[in-house]
Amino acid sequence: MRYYDLIRRASRSLQSAKLRTLLTSLAIAVGGFSLTITLAASNGITNYANQLVSSNFDPTELLVAKDFQIFGKDQTKGPKEYDSTTIGEGVNKLKTLSPTDIEAISAVDGVQRVKEAYQLNPLYVTRDDSSKKFDVSIESYNSAQKPVVEYGSIPDGELENGQVVLPNDYLDALGFTSAEDAVGKSIIVVYRKNSASIPSATELQDALQASGGDVVAATSALASKGIESKQYKLTIVAVTKKAATEISIGTKPLLVGYAQAKEMNEYSTFGTANYQKYIIAFVKVKNGDQKSNRDTVQSKLSEMGYNVQSVEDTQAFLLNIVKYLTVGVSVFSLITLIASIFGIVNTQYISVLERTREIGLMKSLGMRRKDIRRLFIIEAAWIGVIGGAIGTLSGFVASLIINPILSRTLSLDKGNELLVNQPIQMLLIILALMLVAMLAGLMPAMKAAKLDPIEALRTE
Repeated sequence: MRYYDLIRRASRSLQSAKLRTLLTSLAIAVGGFSLTITLAASNGITNYANQLVSSNFDPTELLVAKDFQIFGKDQTKGPKEYDSTTIGEGVNKLKTLSPTDIEAISAVDGVQRVKEAYQLNPLYVTRDDSSKKFDVSIESYNSAQKPVVEYGSIPDGELENGQVVLPNDYLDALGFTSAEDAVGKSIIVVYRKNSASIPSATELQDALQASGGDVVAATSALASKGIESKQYKLTIVAVTKKAATEISIGTKPLLVGYAQAKEMNEYSTFGTANYQKYIIAFVKVKNGDQKSNRDTVQSKLSEMGYNVQSVEDTQAFLLNIVKYLTVGVSVFSLITLIASIFGIVNTQYISVLERTREIGLMKSLGMRRKDIRRLFIIEAAWIGVIGGAIGTLSGFVASLIINPILSRTLSLDKGNELLVNQPIQMLLIILALMLVAMLAGLMPAMKAAKLDPIEALRTE
């Protein structure tokens, strides 16, 4: 019997029991729905992770550290030997890169440029015409960060000395009415030389009161008492807003040029154990857009004893987390599918019992055993296709409904949807569920094929 005829006959048989067919299909549709949502979430999170890396790291750079606790590569067990070059306290000490290390890394063939990562913690930030002071963190600007500019413009390459990029979180606090109002105006960042004696809160307040709220006069007064500090007057060139792919916790940092950051860091740490010590350095590779060049430099630096991480390593780490989460969620989908398999087996067995006389009649008219078997397997396949189509389409519609809600809740930019459906994956889910249904229908099909036609025709 031709397959076309078998498919038509199987379709008619299922239509004669519409409700049972629908209910059985819905059982497998649940598994299809959960698989569709799981894969959509995996696609969305993978895309988001890729954008997160590409928006915050320069793909032509390597991250280099001396301590193998950085990037989670330290396999040392037990206490570590004391090292005077570390920073931090107790077991949380970290080995640091020194100027000698920076020179050695810079001398490696294939290295274009080395930038130290500065930890900048000023005393406070304020305005020329305001006595209010605010805690702030500062980072050196990296063009790979791709900040979203609300107003103003960030120069190509490096920020110059005296320039600063201000997050919009500081607008109200610093007395600006809008981003437009802030651009072109200046702020003052004050650093205390850490080797100097630390002024108390009372000393700070007294100095400000004595100067009538004049920050410059208060700073001079404290310096004359041996409490040395320095102020940096910075002009705002741009105001940024938080991007969905931005790596930041809490209030965003101010961004200054690399040379400005270096000056601030050396002033505030001079005379302390942290002077010219760096936890991480950013190493730009010559022609670093080619992976082979990055791999070569990474190998050389690793052989020199440095802990090196590429953008690919960071990306792989994030994607591994996504993979494990996807596998974990997929287990529940598989449990649902296993339950639906038993439903298909049960339905097909009942169908065989109900159609015993029909099977006997078909055999007596010359239908072969393999055709009987194929007929019931094709019926199971139809159930799988229907269930898979219902499940995947429901998952697709659910994604369309949920995505805007997630985007609003998580403040995601357009194009950063967390549920991304791919047509090829949806088609593969339907095909996979069809194959699962066919396997589930194999045992009932074999039972139907083995029925004796004479005994089957006797059945009432």
